[in-house]
Amino acid sequence: MINSRVGFHLRLHTSASAVARTAKALKLPFFQFFLQAEKDSRLFFLSAEDEKTFLSMRSSFSSLYVHSSYRFDIAITQSQRHEHLYNMLAQEIRLAIRLQATHYVLHPGTIQVGKEKQDMLASVSQRLNHMLKTYPEIIFCVENTANPKRLLGAMLEDLFYINERIATPERFGFCIDTAHLHAAGYALHTVEQRLAFFEKLKKSALSVLLVHLNDTTVQCGSFIDRHAELGKGVLGRNVLHNFATNEFISNVPLLIESPELSFDMMQKLLQETKEW
Repeated sequence: MINSRVGFHLRLHTSASAVARTAKALKLPFFQFFLQAEKDSRLFFLSAEDEKTFLSMRSSFSSLYVHSSYRFDIAITQSQRHEHLYNMLAQEIRLAIRLQATHYVLHPGTIQVGKEKQDMLASVSQRLNHMLKTYPEIIFCVENTANPKRLLGAMLEDLFYINERIATPERFGFCIDTAHLHAAGYALHTVEQRLAFFEKLKKSALSVLLVHLNDTTVQCGSFIDRHAELGKGVLGRNVLHNFATNEFISNVPLLIESPELSFDMMQKLLQETKEW
C-alpha cells in the first residue's frame, strides 16, 4: 500500500475526471492539479458530465489540492487588467470548491519596482484575509518561491510576515517546496543545514500544511525554478528523504511535482517512496 503521506501533481490534459482516474489507478491518497489545461492560458471548462464523474470518485481521496494558475498575482495593485485577472482567480477558486478541493495553493506574487517590500507583503496579507472571508469552504496555502530578487515569499521572513497578519489561521497555512528553498539559497545537504532551517520554522510557529518534495537541476542560490525527477537532481534522494522525515513535518503530506512522467514511471517512483 502506498504511504498515505505521498501524492503527485498530475497534469490536466483533457478532463478533470481523467486526472481523477489516473490518481485512482496510481492508488494516490491525494493529488494536486491545475484548473488550467497545460499549454493553455484559458480557465479550464468543466462540463456538467465531467463534474459529475469527478465527484463520483472524490471519496477515494483524503485531500485534493488545486494549484493556482501562475497568471494570478495577488501582489499587484489593482487596475482594469488586474481586476479582470482577480475575477478569473475568483472563478478558479469557485471551480475548485465545486470539485470539493480541500486546499488552494498559491504564490504570494511578484516584487514591484519602486514599492516597499513590507507594503507589498501587507497588501498580500490583506488580500488573503479577504479571500479567507469570502471562501470559507477551502483552505488557502501559500507556497515559498525560488527568486528573492523577483518574487515575494522566497525568503522565510516573507512567510513569517504574512503568517502574523492572517485573521483566520485555522484555514490557512504554508506549502514548503524543497526545490524553491534550494534555488532561493537555503542549503539542505547537511544535517546542520536542515536543522538550522527547521529551527527557523519552529521559532516562527509557521503552520506547514504541505511539502512539495521536489528535486532540482540547478545549484543552491541560483534563483532558478527548475525541477528534476525525484532522486535524479542535485538534491538527491537521501537529502529529500532526510528532509521529509524531520520530526517537524513528519505528519505533513508530501507531494511530488516532477517533469512529466509516464504512468509506469510514476508508479515506480511511488513504490520507491512508499516506505518514507
